[in-house]
Amino acid sequence: MKQVRQIAAYKTAHHSFYTPTELAFYLMGCKNLQTLQDAKHILYEIGIFFQFQDDFLDCYGDPAVTGKAGTDIQDKKCTWLVATFLERANTAQKKTLKKFYGKKDEKSVHTIKQLYEDVGLREIYQNYEDESYKKIKEDIQSAKGIPKNLYQNLIDKLYKRKF
Repeated sequence: MKQVRQIAAYKTAHHSFYTPTELAFYLMGCKNLQTLQDAKHILYEIGIFFQFQDDFLDCYGDPAVTGKAGTDIQDKKCTWLVATFLERANTAQKKTLKKFYGKKDEKSVHTIKQLYEDVGLREIYQNYEDESYKKIKEDIQSAKGIPKNLYQNLIDKLYKRKF
């Protein structure tokens, strides 16, 4: 799971969430190290949260709402779903995953989705989303010098998103 968090941090959190804010702080002349560290921590957590949501929506989201057909399973991507599955799966389930993950046919995709259901990934994700949202909100409240309302609005908009 540590590697999946690192992928999400570098793929999404840094470029999409932290860097634009870092630039804004720079342009404002902010030199307060604690403010910059708090912003980086929170924005990385929000970015990781966003990426894991994206992983979940790729598998379980409605393409009419998300605007895309999920292909992470077919593309054999390293996602929150597959990493979490591997932490909970038994030997037989892992063997089945190895056989079908990354295959393009509908039967293989269905088999992988059934494996995910068998270990309860929907519920595990819902718990992750709720706990992460709560923790990020706490981090925002305890941070110093950041525009708390802006960060609160951002995480509130992302929480339970469907697109």
